[in-house]
Amino acid sequence: MAERRRPPFYTNSNLMLPILLTLTLAAVGVPAVLWFGIAGLAVALSLSSGAVVFLVLRSQRGVARRLAWDARANRELQRRHFQQTEALLSVFAVLQPRAPLPQTREKFAASPDFLRVVLTEVLTTRPSLVVEASCGLSTLIIAGALKQLGAGRVVSMEHDVFYAEQTRSLLRVHGLDGFATVVHAPLVPFTLEVAAFDRHDWQWYDVSRLRLEQSIDLLIIDGPPSTLQPFARFPALPILWNSLRAGARIILDDGDRPDERAAVAAWCGQFPELSSDFLDLEKGAFVLSRTSPATNHLNRG
Repeated sequence: MAERRRPPFYTNSNLMLPILLTLTLAAVGVPAVLWFGIAGLAVALSLSSGAVVFLVLRSQRGVARRLAWDARANRELQRRHFQQTEALLSVFAVLQPRAPLPQTREKFAASPDFLRVVLTEVLTTRPSLVVEASCGLSTLIIAGALKQLGAGRVVSMEHDVFYAEQTRSLLRVHGLDGFATVVHAPLVPFTLEVAAFDRHDWQWYDVSRLRLEQSIDLLIIDGPPSTLQPFARFPALPILWNSLRAGARIILDDGDRPDERAAVAAWCGQFPELSSDFLDLEKGAFVLSRTSPATNHLNRG
């Protein structure tokens, strides 16, 4: 969603106006004093006073515009914060965690409204196997939902050893390690033939470490980091496509970013069986569905 630009205190015209008025007063005032003496000085002072009043009024109008803009921006910010608070409270109300959960405002943490979407998806579709690209708070939310359902498992891939172990520890604290497995999957090279992108060499998680024994019902894509490579999350579907069951659902976070939008467009072009819906969340998200099986699109490099 495009954001309106904040009006500045001073525009170019506001900055030029005092200069022009000063030059004009100098050009008129000095000769007036020389020619008319005290009367000329009085006229020059009157003009100066009028110019000052004009500048003050113009400046006040600019300040008023900025204050009005700030008020609207603050109301929108409060509305968004309230939406995230509502989402987090709803997640807590459903799962009732037995220990504190990690912060949702950290750099790589999923937003509360995204977590609510994931929680709702799990409780609604009752997946047997959830696979997650990246791990963290979302892993706890998925495992907590599966525990409530009494069945199912989430397998999360994480390339960073520290985050992988941190999530395993949190799962144990919350008594959810029986419903979740965090796999340390380093980033490895893949060769993907992709018409939408002028490249063939990619990096993604080492999926050979997953050792899946059944098809994926729900795929959550929230990694790897966008700093890894352009369109960093695109390889997910070409690599895991043959592991998705017909009717599988895919949820992609950060849907507001251009790279994620381009990845979804490329997926839908490569896999006609896909349908996609955009969710207007804090960071944007896409929910995609696979309607039928397809052929393998992966060549390992």
